[in-house]
Amino acid sequence: MALYLLPTIAGTALFWAISRDHTKGLLVCYYIIGSFVGILVLALQMPAVNVAGYTKRVTATAFVFLGYCVGHIIGPHAFLESEAPIYETGCKVCMACACGQVGLALGLRALLIHRNRKKDQQQASMINIPLDETEMNVSDLTDFENPTFRYSY
Repeated sequence: MALYLLPTIAGTALFWAISRDHTKGLLVCYYIIGSFVGILVLALQMPAVNVAGYTKRVTATAFVFLGYCVGHIIGPHAFLESEAPIYETGCKVCMACACGQVGLALGLRALLIHRNRKKDQQQASMINIPLDETEMNVSDLTDFENPTFRYSY
């Protein structure tokens, strides 16, 4: 996820810094800024993969989508007409959001690795009791309750 944001950060920084006379350079920057769309697909899919239990998964997915919608409502207000044609505030907001997403993606990865290691240690310390996989899938356990659940990062 973090790698998809690096071109967006670079493109936004260049878009902000390049003179408005260099139209081809601005167009290239504009095109590479769009690489953030790759993270959108991953971010919308993360709750479906990393949260178990129907109600918990649906709620997590709804909150991610809610954040997506709020961002689309707030985003256009960062581009102030008085700052045309450079739109410094808009560039700053885009850079801050992209850098924040990199931090969140790396933090989420570290958290999920930690949780998987913790589950591995718990399973290793448990007495080998055969678990019925079909019963665990039907009982709709959450990711914290299901000892065999693994997080994807």
